[in-house]
Amino acid sequence: MKSSLLLSLLLAVLFSFSSHEAIPIAIIELDEMNIVYKHLENTISISVPTVPRNQVFVQCEGGYLFSKGAGQYILKPSSGSTKIGIKVSVKQEGIMRLVGSKFYRVRQLPTPIPQLGGLPNNGLPQAKAAVLAQSTLLSSYGPGFPYNMQSRVSAFEASICKEDTMIHFAGEGSKLTKEIRSHIASLESGDILLFHHIKGYETKTIDTINYNLPPIVIPIR
Repeated sequence: MKSSLLLSLLLAVLFSFSSHEAIPIAIIELDEMNIVYKHLENTISISVPTVPRNQVFVQCEGGYLFSKGAGQYILKPSSGSTKIGIKVSVKQEGIMRLVGSKFYRVRQLPTPIPQLGGLPNNGLPQAKAAVLAQSTLLSSYGPGFPYNMQSRVSAFEASICKEDTMIHFAGEGSKLTKEIRSHIASLESGDILLFHHIKGYETKTIDTINYNLPPIVIPIR
């Protein structure tokens, strides 16, 4: 009797599932990461399998969505927002159903790290020949940053610190002038080459960002 009752209940459950259309599930994916950065065109893909796009409706809380077509959007945080919420609904048989939602943290872009050519900005002593081989100041977000971006240096000051004297220079752009390079050629072991008041900017963003970059300290060994 018990087994017969259990079988009846099981059939009833199976019948209830088979007689209703399966509820679709939204797929929401940031194309780069799970963090939304200010000033960037954060690309996000949204799809609901088996549901036509004209029946899919997307809401954004804490930011703005701009459609790129084919289920892709550009996600831009609103001013002052610390998180963004994405809600996806589908309209079937005149009924709007929420089928997925996600929240993302909003972060500022990190400050880029400058360096002299291919020499890492780690404060360790460098050979004079290695320093002389460099001619440009570079600035990047580091290998761990998920976006392929590189900021530019727009201006800097340089100082050569010797035991009994200090020489100052100023440069526009990222290239070392002939004057600076000629003084670098006179460096000796124990001297320090210092780049400071470095100005940087980033153009691969929705709006141009200007940075005050940290200094570069290069002791000569």
